[in-house]
Amino acid sequence: MTTLTDHPTTTETPEESTMTALTVPARPFVAAWAAASIAVSTDQMRPILTGVLIEREADGLRLVGCDSYRLHVATLHPEHLAGAILPPEGWSVLLAATKDVLRDLKAAVKDSPAGSLKLTFTEKMATVETVTDGAGRRIAVPVIEGEYPNYR
Repeated sequence: MTTLTDHPTTTETPEESTMTALTVPARPFVAAWAAASIAVSTDQMRPILTGVLIEREADGLRLVGCDSYRLHVATLHPEHLAGAILPPEGWSVLLAATKDVLRDLKAAVKDSPAGSLKLTFTEKMATVETVTDGAGRRIAVPVIEGEYPNYR
């Protein structure tokens, strides 16, 4: 069994200007991640398709998974994002979607069902932290470089 400390970590200490952060309600975000990750590829020959694309759109936050045969798009509409801090419209990032990440995201929601998740992004790594009154969790998720296929 892996623990949160088994996830890749980074020693990057980027300048604030190279970071993007968002805060979202934990339960809807993890449900959307789980839905999108169903369609993610496991083929390491096509690394772009092994991740979940997160996009900021006018209608909310969109999470996309695709393996060339299946496509799943989960949208967090504004009513699911009450109190969320989001990046500007048009922003996107592609994160590695491993089973360990999904398991740890679900555990974070179980620990704090009414809590929020703070996601901080650099060029190579995303950090997901639970925002709770008690001790929180921290999950490191690699950013996948490259251009996601046009799924629309």
